[in-house]
Amino acid sequence: MFLNKNIIVGFENHVFTKLYIDVLVRKCSIREEDIILISLSENVQGTHLKGTNVKLFNYRMVDLAALASCKTVTSMSLGLSNAPFLKTLLECSDEFVSKLYIHLTDDEVARWLKTIEKKGSLIQTRNNQINEDCLFVLSKVINFIAPEPYFRPSLEKILKRRDLNFHDARDAFKSMPSELWDEFECMQSKYIEETRPENKILIGAKADTFSVFEILSIIYHLGMAGVLNQHKLLVFVKPKRVFSKIIIDAFLALFKMKCVVDISYVTPTNNINYNALIMSCSDIILQGRGSMSTARSFISGGNGVIHVKAETPNFIEMTESEGISVNGYNTLAEIPQSFENKPKATDENRQIIKSRFSQKYQVLNDIYS
Repeated sequence: MFLNKNIIVGFENHVFTKLYIDVLVRKCSIREEDIILISLSENVQGTHLKGTNVKLFNYRMVDLAALASCKTVTSMSLGLSNAPFLKTLLECSDEFVSKLYIHLTDDEVARWLKTIEKKGSLIQTRNNQINEDCLFVLSKVINFIAPEPYFRPSLEKILKRRDLNFHDARDAFKSMPSELWDEFECMQSKYIEETRPENKILIGAKADTFSVFEILSIIYHLGMAGVLNQHKLLVFVKPKRVFSKIIIDAFLALFKMKCVVDISYVTPTNNINYNALIMSCSDIILQGRGSMSTARSFISGGNGVIHVKAETPNFIEMTESEGISVNGYNTLAEIPQSFENKPKATDENRQIIKSRFSQKYQVLNDIYS
């Protein structure tokens, strides 16, 4: 049943789990029949991942001895939900050590580093989403799906060992399923005038990536520098965060004596609408950590420019791992300068990121085929 199969451990309804399996099948030539999803959900519906031939099993029903015959086991991140099962695997057989791959996220690594800075070592705390099972898994795992430039120094500091393998294929998926993205991209290339981005700045790639006061500071500095005379603004907000919108609107009412700001607020939406909004922008002021799949998709579309704080995880990953040009800044007050002084290498970035996606597909093919 599990012989030479590629096991994915996660939740069948989680967007990144579905996108990861999608890219393995659509871009990396891995057969659906060679992938099995072990679901961590308590109530698993059906025998296959919806719309695919990928078999679906509840983690409680898996024969661990039989599972040892698999080719690989991949976990989408490491946390409280998946660590107990992964620990069970590693305790069952040493064979799982070489077969286990953790697809790292920068959020979890940032939490681990913060714990070490405060406590001196990685231990369980109230807010770092780690427990004894996580610590056990981290003491054993050697394979990480993540770019080496940022993650190796961080993980060596966290784990205090160097026997780590990095497979540079993190976030090989776009911000929507491959087939849908390809159609979306085809439409962009066919209808160039109709899909051309506006002079519009997106502040943060999703809601709550910048605080209200950071948003106000960004607006203030862009307005005073005259950038908003030529650009609209787009901000994602959560439906229940009405107070945030009220504060921003109140600030803009006072600020209009200096600068009239054309701003739109958007609440969470579906894949197509989200990507259409992203691609309608000429610039994204990206937060320092997270939303890299959105940033890569935006650059792949060749429509605009990323502005991100220098030396943050996103800045390092984009410049050192992906090799693309971004407009860096050190403080929010410097953001307007990044609109004036840095080249907008959109076409070059587009070719680089497309090449990087192809390289990642090959890395994943080498792991799973």
